[in-house]
Amino acid sequence: SHYRFTICSSDQYRGEGILQLYDTKRMLASTYNPKTGKVYKSIDFYCTKSGPYTVYISFKDGKEGMAVGILSYVKK
Repeated sequence: SHYRFTICSSDQYRGEGILQLYDTKRMLASTYNPKTGKVYKSIDFYCTKSGPYTVYISFKDGKEGMAVGILSYVKK
């Protein structure tokens, strides 16, 4: 199944939201690329197995922020 995770950050705060997706062993996807410093608004995830997944939302450089994460089902 194909899913899309979108992060929307409030303009009222300096913090830019970062969404990270983990399974039980490792990080699978992130809206933040540490090599370039770029934060993306969304990431696509192609789920190939069932099991527990964890979504973390934090803020770039530890700045104060407010954000919402949105999970969208794209297709099978």
